[in-house]
Amino acid sequence: MMDFKTAHSSSQNASESSRKASVNCKNILLSLMTEVNMNSKLQNEILHFADHRKSLPYIPKEAIKSDDEEQIKPTSLPKLKLPPRPLQRMKWKIIDSGLYEREPYRPNPSKTRPSKEKERLQNLMAFGKEFEEVTAVCKKDKDLILQMNSSDIFDEIINEIKERRDFLEEMTQLGLGKKYLPEIQCQISMRLKELEKLDKGRAEEAYREYGM
Repeated sequence: MMDFKTAHSSSQNASESSRKASVNCKNILLSLMTEVNMNSKLQNEILHFADHRKSLPYIPKEAIKSDDEEQIKPTSLPKLKLPPRPLQRMKWKIIDSGLYEREPYRPNPSKTRPSKEKERLQNLMAFGKEFEEVTAVCKKDKDLILQMNSSDIFDEIINEIKERRDFLEEMTQLGLGKKYLPEIQCQISMRLKELEKLDKGRAEEAYREYGM
């Protein structure tokens, strides 16, 4: 009697263990199928094999798709048809339509303004007045020389030399000294020679003071 009970109890324990193992196996399968996003139809088929303790069939990778993935279908973008040649309008067509407007030519003041005009504006900005051209001043000075005696002419030439030296110093302060230096040197040299013709003694003193 004792042997029968023991055998029956062992059979129950084995059945209980087998049932627990089946439940654990089923839970593992559910977890794996959820992880790979397996569709519900395929999940039911696999659980059916597990419940009847049958070996699982081979499942290709392409068959493992969730229901959501099956519903989503890639939308194809519409194909754009390009024209066979670029749509370019001819110039005469634009002119006829009245949309063509040619911009009138406008000269650049900075390029067309002569250098003398620039110098005049520079003098106005720097000194607030205009200076006569050096050549014009020389011509006026020569006309005055003919109307004076030798002593007055000598003093007048000395004043002209001083004026040119002062002008050159002002231009040097403005950064224009190199531009006017050759011309001023030439004019002072010519006037010193004129002084020498009038009075050599006084001309030597002028050379020492104003010679360049």
